[in-house]
Amino acid sequence: MKEVLEKLYQVCSSLNNKFNGEFLNQEDLDDFIDDIQSDWDSSVDQLKTGLELLESQMYSIESSENKSYTNGILEIVWGLRRLEVLLDDADKMLTNLNKKFLLQSGEITLEEYLDDGHLNVEVVEDEEDEEDDEGDI
Repeated sequence: MKEVLEKLYQVCSSLNNKFNGEFLNQEDLDDFIDDIQSDWDSSVDQLKTGLELLESQMYSIESSENKSYTNGILEIVWGLRRLEVLLDDADKMLTNLNKKFLLQSGEITLEEYLDDGHLNVEVVEDEEDEEDDEGDI
């Protein structure tokens, strides 16, 4: 998987260079590959350590108060969370590149480009709710 993410970096970097660096900030690209190269292996190792700890103590674990159980679960969760952050960074990088490419090629408008996909919802109270609230004073 690490090699796949390094390849993703290469492809994104090449596309960015092809279009004169207009899609992605070079510093963001550099940060992404640095994070993959420095954190991926240790994150996977942390996940493996947790699994090995649980596996080796499987028959002695009787409750969550068992130190091996707690340490194993924590190592697994932390390893997964660290991997999740790296994958999320890859997703954001690719999404940014694609949106800028679509904007430049005229396939989406500036309004669509700026849309982050989150609904901006304004909460409006019903008259009924206001009447109920008045009696609560």
